[in-house]
Amino acid sequence: MNRNYTVLDGAMGTQLAMRLGPGADAQEAALCNPDVIVQIHREYIEAGAQIVYTATCDTNRFNTGRYPIEETMPAAVRLAKEAGRDKGIPVALDIGSTGKLIGPYGDISRNRAYEAFAELVRAGRGADIIAVETIFDLKELRVAVLAAMEHSDLPVYGTMTFTDAGRSITGCTLQCFALTAQSLGVQALGLNCSVGPAGMNNMIGVLAGWTDLPIICKPNAGMPDPETKKFNVGAKEFADLCARAAESGATLLGGCCGTDPGCIAELSERLRSTRFGRPRAADTSRLICSDSRAADAGAGEFTRAFSSAAAAEALRRRDYAALAETAVSLEGDALIFDIDLLDSPEEAETLIEEIQCIVNTPAIFASEDESMLSSALRAYTGRAGVMTSAGSASGAVRKYGAVII
Repeated sequence: MNRNYTVLDGAMGTQLAMRLGPGADAQEAALCNPDVIVQIHREYIEAGAQIVYTATCDTNRFNTGRYPIEETMPAAVRLAKEAGRDKGIPVALDIGSTGKLIGPYGDISRNRAYEAFAELVRAGRGADIIAVETIFDLKELRVAVLAAMEHSDLPVYGTMTFTDAGRSITGCTLQCFALTAQSLGVQALGLNCSVGPAGMNNMIGVLAGWTDLPIICKPNAGMPDPETKKFNVGAKEFADLCARAAESGATLLGGCCGTDPGCIAELSERLRSTRFGRPRAADTSRLICSDSRAADAGAGEFTRAFSSAAAAEALRRRDYAALAETAVSLEGDALIFDIDLLDSPEEAETLIEEIQCIVNTPAIFASEDESMLSSALRAYTGRAGVMTSAGSASGAVRKYGAVII
């Protein structure tokens, strides 16, 4: 038996819809139909799942329905634990997207999103792992992962959903996702939902080139028929295609929308004879990135963002939109932001968020003030570079996985 992999479970939502009817709600089921959820978990475990995810992917304060999170989250953890208790199956607290765009021009602020995720982590105590998944925006992934790590000591997994083009719907690249997630300290990263296993295979290979971490692969069972709602990839085909993802570098494999215990049983059996592959990942120790562009901090050309007369005037007026406009026109592999010229850590956060709305050039923050540096790195979406005399002794540099220039 090949033991280089871990089998994850499959879909919960589509299984609930089959058993409780269209529109079945996992939050309601956790309280009103708990036996159904336990049965689904047990069927996945019997099929070979070695980790089960709680039925909470859609649970958050923006989608609570009739039942409070303080009741539904603990119930979901308890049911997953009950299902796997005899076999000692670990339970992953499933935290999904808020469904909101985060930022100055989005639906909610970064702080509000953080509190929403922190609330889920606190309410879901008792799990063994925290799995942040089905995220389409790198900013939201960072916020969710930080909330998980700052409110729990559990290992954190992070998966995003990408299109067949190899980008998320907000433009995040696979490379920037890998660089950012691993810089935060996740235990595993990967892909789930959006596409079927055929579309995910090549993307797994790309991810494997940018990280040494375990890679998660949880594709859909293809696409649903518009009329019948039945997904178009059967269990055997699903397993065969996932095995190719394992050959490309995936080590934690399961299913998302449309998959069922039959898919997981076929996958578990197929992986027994799969030859796992793992290309050597590139050296990423000097790479910095935004959500869609990366640069080598050891060999790039850098431009100071506040050096022009227009930028200096915009900075004097604290016109962040104008500062962002001047940054768009600057050339270079990365932009250096002298954030000590700002008045406060809060101002640094505001500036970084404003600039990242329209500028995708990777950032380097120059500062001798630890609080300014910490605020800038916390607000930044991606993996930033840092110029500071504190070097690796900086707590902010260590916490956010920044690159010392």
